[in-house]
Amino acid sequence: MKVIKLKQGSEEWLDFRKGKITGTRLHNIWSASEYLVGDLKEALVSNGIEIPKGSTKKILKELLNKEIESQLWIETWMKQPKKSGFYETIAERLAIDPDGEYPMARGLRLESEAADKFAKIYNKELEVVGCWQSDDDQRIINSPDRAVKPTKGNKIKEAVEIKCLNSASHIQAVVEDRIPDEYTSQVIQYFIVNDDLATLYFVFYDPRVRSVPLHCIEVTRESLGNKIERYKQFQILELKEMDKIVERLAF
Repeated sequence: MKVIKLKQGSEEWLDFRKGKITGTRLHNIWSASEYLVGDLKEALVSNGIEIPKGSTKKILKELLNKEIESQLWIETWMKQPKKSGFYETIAERLAIDPDGEYPMARGLRLESEAADKFAKIYNKELEVVGCWQSDDDQRIINSPDRAVKPTKGNKIKEAVEIKCLNSASHIQAVVEDRIPDEYTSQVIQYFIVNDDLATLYFVFYDPRVRSVPLHCIEVTRESLGNKIERYKQFQILELKEMDKIVERLAF
């Protein structure tokens, strides 16, 4: 072990910690979980170890030697989704410091810039359209960030949702190339409200990540399958329940 003499809380101490895994940060990186019975059986079979009939998880674990168990742990870790601390550490190594800016404020500040960048890269003409209202129920609405101007007729078939997240979350979206689960319902609402929508461009934008400031994930109506109808019916039923309660409690 090497001892680095730095005063805790000093600028030098803070700089030294950047891009490294501290005891505090480990909690936000550790993502391993206990391996399952199927994982144990697969590891034993692949190493030529016979599995007695009716073996419990405890018996299977006893059949492992240290080398196989160590490899099994590593394989289990690598299957787990990365946690926020993993990407925060990467952001620090890329010399991107958290700025403390409120996420909604960042989104409002960078939205137009992101829209312009997207329009140029994807050769799309965008327009601000305010709110969309569903034909099924006027209380089901959506506020698209941008719509792609139709080339024929007036049906909007493409739209753009823009997220200007902190750099760690932006890097995560780029590396994993997927939309975070917390935005699933927002994505689906676009297609619920607009029956003509064929494609949603979900755009991540952070100019501080200079190598990949803009990352776009295309979502098609077909890719969502029956989720659109399920989410729509859920809202309709919930609104009916709300109506009943409002009627009962109204003065």
